[in-house]
Amino acid sequence: GLLSSPFGEGRAEDILKVIARYERDYPRLKGHSGNYPAPNYLRSITKQGAIDPSPPEGYSHSTEGSRCIVKCAEREDPRPLYVLVWGLITDIAQALHDSPGISEKIRVIFIGGPNKKWDLNAYNYIEQDFPDLWMIENNSTYRGWWIGGDQSGDMGNQSFVEENIKGH
Repeated sequence: GLLSSPFGEGRAEDILKVIARYERDYPRLKGHSGNYPAPNYLRSITKQGAIDPSPPEGYSHSTEGSRCIVKCAEREDPRPLYVLVWGLITDIAQALHDSPGISEKIRVIFIGGPNKKWDLNAYNYIEQDFPDLWMIENNSTYRGWWIGGDQSGDMGNQSFVEENIKGH
């Protein structure tokens, strides 16, 4: 799924706007590879997650986003479900609260930093109630997303975009 659960601005409707732009390029992209997902499929998996940070308990009510996580984790599939969180971790906390058994199935990659501090209640709930949850937490490395630091070489934001993204 594509879940929107940011701190501040940004909603599922913003993801849908990006998909509409993607749809304009989709015929050309398909010419390069048949692996690009269809715009309607991407729309079908776009869900609104939590809009507000969690209350002191670390969870409150289910959202489209948390229900999507539970549904995907409970599928009959031996593979783990990888969940990348670059926003609030509220929906993970809610999904774990609603269906604790999914903790064995999910693998969380959490871009924490400010996202962690903006929803510390959800983070603390996960840490205290699910200490064995498989999670990679990154609180300081955002290389490739913001300009700053050493931008020399082929991995700098501008040089990387020029070489690998722009015009392709």
